Amino acid sequence: MEFCDQTVSRIFPLVRSGFTEVTSSSIHLWKFSLNSILWPGYSIDGDTDNTNYQKCSITALNQKEAWLRVDLKEVYSLHSVKIWYRQENPETILQETCKEISQYVWIYNNQSNDSDGVILEVCEIQIYGCPTGTFGTNCSQNCSHCKNTLTCDVETGACDNDGCAREGFEGSLCKGCPTGTFGTNCSQNCSHCKNTLTCDVETGACDNDGCAREGFEGSLCKACKPGQYGENCSLKCGNCNYNDTCDRITGQCETCAPGWKKTKNCDQECDSGYFGPQCTNSCKINCNENICDPVDGRCLEGCRPGWQAPHCNETCPDDRYGRNCEYSCSRYCYNATVCDKQTGHCPEGCIEGYQAPTCKQYVSRSGFDKTSLGVGFGAGSLVAVLLIVVICIPICLWHRLKRKRKRDLNAKYEKPQEFMQSPQEISQGSKPMAVKQISHYYTKKTEEEVSIAS
Repeated sequence: MEFCDQTVSRIFPLVRSGFTEVTSSSIHLWKFSLNSILWPGYSIDGDTDNTNYQKCSITALNQKEAWLRVDLKEVYSLHSVKIWYRQENPETILQETCKEISQYVWIYNNQSNDSDGVILEVCEIQIYGCPTGTFGTNCSQNCSHCKNTLTCDVETGACDNDGCAREGFEGSLCKGCPTGTFGTNCSQNCSHCKNTLTCDVETGACDNDGCAREGFEGSLCKACKPGQYGENCSLKCGNCNYNDTCDRITGQCETCAPGWKKTKNCDQECDSGYFGPQCTNSCKINCNENICDPVDGRCLEGCRPGWQAPHCNETCPDDRYGRNCEYSCSRYCYNATVCDKQTGHCPEGCIEGYQAPTCKQYVSRSGFDKTSLGVGFGAGSLVAVLLIVVICIPICLWHRLKRKRKRDLNAKYEKPQEFMQSPQEISQGSKPMAVKQISHYYTKKTEEEVSIAS
């Protein structure tokens, strides 16, 4: 007979009369009647008397193999099998530990005796185990500590090869990790932490002391992100070349970006007058004040006269001159020559009517500057107007004063009552004054007054 050869220990009986089913390879009939049939069900009826063969399940004689299959109707974590085998000796009881996850238990025999062939004689069978996911006495504990919660050892709770459900535990029984270790089956150590004895047993997170080495950050001591270095990645890389990043521990760049000196951290800008990778290029001599961009050499203060921005390494076009080529050459250079790119002077002078050296100013043929003459005429006209104003104002004021005095005299002699007689005086015998005489007197008096006033 073949059984699992393991330690026997009773846990929980799983065979239940009226629920569990059993079948066999054949059935022995010792008499030709129904009462003489040794049914397989006799092996699970709860009767453990193995001395009465009429209460046992016996297979037919002269067979090459014999088997008995027990169907528990559900999957269980099996622990052991106990069999009461038919013998004249009542001590013939077999017990075997068989720790498996199964719904069926097979008892198989292929060993023949000389007289009857292969035969099985089982009076009673009991199977012990627990519902899947539980273990221990009366199946009172569960397998939640295992990754595979259905397959822990039904007796001890030991996990299968899948190991523990949580990081930070090891062994089949998932005991806590030893000091200084963590992770699956405690296979990793806490050497990344400054305090190597206290990292988290599940995640490996370090305590407040932080990481053991520079160039790492966070409780899990992950490597610094690009552009950072030093303790807890608290420092920023210098100006490393293009997309290069610095050493996460020392901060050193492999090469520096243009515009920065070749120092450990590429943190010193080029000296004035130099630019480019490692500051090896000199600013162009035509940069004004010899100042250029430290990265690409552009002249920051513009170009000297006669040179084009931005790098001041090309002369002005033929029709331009001056600083940054900001001025246009005159069209009146003699023989249409190109003006000097720095000063704008026409090398062969000007055509008639324009003044050297730039030939931009028009002058008359007599040699006078037309523009200056116009300015002179304008200034003379202004002086003449001022003189006229100065002379006219006193004259106008004198005439206005004269007219005023004349009006005042006229108003004084307009009513000559003192020279005329009233009607009462005439009626009383006074001699009236002739009108002509009055008029003559008035006129004469007026002329005298005017003459005096004049």
